[in-house]
Amino acid sequence: MRPAWLLLAAALHAAEPCKPVFSLERLAAALNGGTLSAVQSGRLRGPQMDDLVLGLACAAYAERDPRRCDALRPLRVEIQYQESQKKDLDRPSTLDFPCLSTYYELEEIRAAQTGDAAALAAACEAHERIGHNDFKTRDRRRACLVFARGAADPEGTCRSLAAFETRPAVSRMCVRELLRAMGREDCGRMTEKGDAVGRELCLAAAAWRKARAGDAGDCDAAPLCRALRKEGRHACRSYEERLGLGLCAGS
Repeated sequence: MRPAWLLLAAALHAAEPCKPVFSLERLAAALNGGTLSAVQSGRLRGPQMDDLVLGLACAAYAERDPRRCDALRPLRVEIQYQESQKKDLDRPSTLDFPCLSTYYELEEIRAAQTGDAAALAAACEAHERIGHNDFKTRDRRRACLVFARGAADPEGTCRSLAAFETRPAVSRMCVRELLRAMGREDCGRMTEKGDAVGRELCLAAAAWRKARAGDAGDCDAAPLCRALRKEGRHACRSYEERLGLGLCAGS
């Protein structure tokens, strides 16, 4: 059954039955502008929020334009959604943050797996600037340079970053972030936590590592991996399809 917001969108666009009902950007704008009320939108439950965030992050990365995430900036994260995703409540509470965070983690994945330490340090700094806040601001650059050299020894590297931490759990998260970037994190843990965005990133990193070694099967089925493979925005189509955005108003 179609969600209420999609039925409304179809009605609004009935005069143009052969055009897609909504793009990801238009959906975000409609939610923000009140075209879709809280009742009509059904408040976009967790999985739909994930697909909206992942779809725009994927499109942003495919086009190398993080400004694509700006469409989500006016939308505040529902506290229930934020808690379900284990987000830190001291981090930004608008939906452009998880979108941008996903974008820069994709940058980290590419840099780590291609052995580009300078690009990995730059992605780390950009990730910190948007509100990731793992490292103290004055130490951000030094911390990211150390982080970028950590692929060979994630545990040792992240222990050495303790002096730069903003909170006690950073070292543990640092190890996971490096392992994820290298495509070696346990993606099952993400499923147990209910972290759909983290799981998509984890699976994409693992799939891209395999694809670079000659086994492209998993990458073909992972939109974020296909974006890493530079397939353009078409790689992200499945997120739009899951939200029903590729349907025609008259269909």
